[in-house]
Amino acid sequence: MTVYILPCGVSILDGLSLGRGLPGGAADPTDLCAKAVPWAERARYSDDAMVVTRYQEDLDAVIDEARLGNWAAEVAAETNSLGSRTSLSKVLTDGHTVVLLASDTNPGVAAAMAVAARIAANPDGTISYGQIRYVSTPELRVLEPGSHAGWPYEFVTGSVTVVRVRELNPRIPSGLDIAAAGLGQALRAAYDSAHGMGVEIHLTGGLKATLLHTLLMVEVLHSLSADVEMSAWYLYDDDITASPEAIRIGLRRFESTYLSEMREELCNVRDRNATSGRTFEGLAWRGKGAEARLTDFGTAFLAVLGEEIRPPGDDEGYRR
Repeated sequence: MTVYILPCGVSILDGLSLGRGLPGGAADPTDLCAKAVPWAERARYSDDAMVVTRYQEDLDAVIDEARLGNWAAEVAAETNSLGSRTSLSKVLTDGHTVVLLASDTNPGVAAAMAVAARIAANPDGTISYGQIRYVSTPELRVLEPGSHAGWPYEFVTGSVTVVRVRELNPRIPSGLDIAAAGLGQALRAAYDSAHGMGVEIHLTGGLKATLLHTLLMVEVLHSLSADVEMSAWYLYDDDITASPEAIRIGLRRFESTYLSEMREELCNVRDRNATSGRTFEGLAWRGKGAEARLTDFGTAFLAVLGEEIRPPGDDEGYRR
């Protein structure tokens, strides 16, 4: 069993509008594109448990008319990249798990749900909605002091899960601190859900501003245990052929002492104690003494290490 993690952009909306991967007999997908983004506006403020049901109720007819389940992999960068490594038609039935990391935007949620529908397609083109799940990363600002960063979420074998990463939105002026923490929590949950089996992350899609954060977090996860086969892959954006080849990205494996040093130093900064080291100054934290604060990289690293990421006693939550 392999857990496939795909940061998800909006390329499927572009692919639909351009007719990329269009099967014979499919209706014009313009109606699907026009309805998907307004639907996502409502979905982002709905209870997570109801999102897939409402997606099926509201959009299944136009998805069926556009024959989305029969579109070729090149309809989206994410499906094209995944299809270069495994069979799109069998990835779920073979017992693998797919995690789609969606931005906290209407087009981002709409695109990720469309990618999930394509991955959960049956051979006849219908969508197996029972294999699709939707969840949002935790709201950091309401965590109680002492809450653990480990997200108590289990990605289900044989399913594709859309994860809306809170505040992963380039228009939010506060930066990427909360979004980076959410990405770290989702990556750690996917890593834990693999139960020692393989984990593949495909870096072809998603918000490019978080590419370096994600790659560094994956390297930290890769270093946690030699028992987990973790790999990273990238498909050149312009490779829209029917049989593309993803490129494997080499991952560094850090020594356990390095991770222990990272954990101790970042926890000290988080708790506003005098740090015992300065190895990660400038990258994961900035400032002097009690004024030192974690950067978005620092919150991301603590999340994948399974540490608390909300400063204890901060009544306003993580945002500063």
